[in-house]
Amino acid sequence: MFAFNRRIVCCSILNAELWAILNGLQYAWHHGYRRVIIESNCREAFCCVNNINSNVVRMVNGLVVIKEWLLRSWDVNVNHIFRDHTVSTVFFEESPDGIRSLFEHDL
Repeated sequence: MFAFNRRIVCCSILNAELWAILNGLQYAWHHGYRRVIIESNCREAFCCVNNINSNVVRMVNGLVVIKEWLLRSWDVNVNHIFRDHTVSTVFFEESPDGIRSLFEHDL
């Protein structure tokens, strides 16, 4: 699991969710993870990233960059989940440097 914070000044919830997804992808790639699960409770972000509904897909900051990251040579699943609070999470299925055990210990 991965958490981040970023000062975005003023943006929509969708834009904030897309930033979270983008940062999670970048973090995972740069730390050597090649099997990643991204979960978000923001249905609109999920639809944008997965191109499910052309009405929902609109140009928002970061979406084009996210698409480029998803085209890299790795296995990424983006899932929509139901939660009571707004959160995006990234799970790393393989840990090249043993970090996974630290995350599991915190859970």
